[in-house]
Amino acid sequence: MKHSKPLLYIAETVSRTLDNGVQGVYLLGCAKQNGAAFDIQYFGRSDVCLKTRLLRHEKRNVTYYFKAIVCESAKAAFILEAYLWHCISRNGKLMNKIHPASPFGTKYRCPYCDFSKTMKERIRFLISDRRKGRTK
Repeated sequence: MKHSKPLLYIAETVSRTLDNGVQGVYLLGCAKQNGAAFDIQYFGRSDVCLKTRLLRHEKRNVTYYFKAIVCESAKAAFILEAYLWHCISRNGKLMNKIHPASPFGTKYRCPYCDFSKTMKERIRFLISDRRKGRTK
């Protein structure tokens, strides 16, 4: 599915544009400027069937447009959803409140949480070295 503009979030559009059984990430929101801009209000993923998830989504009557990104695996969908969480979750306008969970039955770790933790530890180490008069 290659759509640059958001699509009207109605059952007919979802059914027509998505195949059964594909995994992926979805974005829900409002289109602006005749579809040239998209205000994301909620995002999520399906590890089983993106089409079914969108057709049954509890935010269907709250958001009016959607975008869908098909992924090759549940892990890829998780990583993309986690990326979105770390990039845009702090804007205060999203309905998302919790960090994405790893796919059922897996122990995948969020690469962005790990990166953030590693960077914080490295910065603390560098600050500590500077205070001690050492630089690298």
